Amino acid sequence: MYEQTKRELYPRLSALVREAGADRDLVLNLMGKAGKAEKTADWAAGLEIYDQLTEIVERQRGQAATATATATTAAAADGKAATPADPGAAFNARLAALMPAIKAAIVAAGPSAQDIKLKVSEAGMLARKKEFVAAGTLLDQVDKMVKPAGATKPQAGGLDDVDFRKRWSRAADGWRQAVDTVNAQVEKLQSALRGIDDAELKDIAEFGLPGVTGNHRSRLMAAMMDIDAAQGEALSKAAGRAARLAQGFEGYLASSEAVEATDTNPFGVHVSIRASLGPALAAIQQALAPVA
Repeated sequence: MYEQTKRELYPRLSALVREAGADRDLVLNLMGKAGKAEKTADWAAGLEIYDQLTEIVERQRGQAATATATATTAAAADGKAATPADPGAAFNARLAALMPAIKAAIVAAGPSAQDIKLKVSEAGMLARKKEFVAAGTLLDQVDKMVKPAGATKPQAGGLDDVDFRKRWSRAADGWRQAVDTVNAQVEKLQSALRGIDDAELKDIAEFGLPGVTGNHRSRLMAAMMDIDAAQGEALSKAAGRAARLAQGFEGYLASSEAVEATDTNPFGVHVSIRASLGPALAAIQQALAPVA
């Protein structure tokens, strides 16, 4: 089962890494962990990691399908000739639209959570077999099951969902930009470190930014993905967890000798881990405060 899952996912995971999108670092981190689990024959841990990777792949597929459906709708509105409806794209778009409510229902761990998982999985299997009518029927059932969990409602402190999503989007975008900035700086430092034996910077020379930040960044990125999918009480729980992780990460940056050594490296390479990531982490906490 492990090898089959790995074979099915690997081509798509490789594509995600090549595309260098927002999930690239998280995918690389999880693939590294899966490799370690495989070496120690810890198949249960490996499968759990590949479950997370599957979720990332499915989310990317849903986003692509939504973009396609949006473009088709826009073309029709402009009076342009729309292409014939693609049942596969329609299924993916509908599944993508349902995913926030599905994840919220599963996180809430209600009596129907397991049934929802099974129906979504079976619908996906039927869609891959191009049995779209049967797949759509299952999504109809899922839609009815998740509506209560996925209903949008005002958040704590009088901040409604639309306002929160706008603030959260700005904070999340700022975080991704800060990470991209630091990644580029660290890559330059890695180039400068090739062939140099520096004990303090050994990890960053070998592993890049994760060698300095450990698992803080990957855990925070996973928590941020949960926020994107959550609603209602599930959103409050996800926001609280992400805020705590951001606060812990901020504290780590302030006290880490490895971060200090990297930012003040003697090789003439400008690196600003604290100056770039610190304010972005503070912005995340500020955006989450009304709902955490």
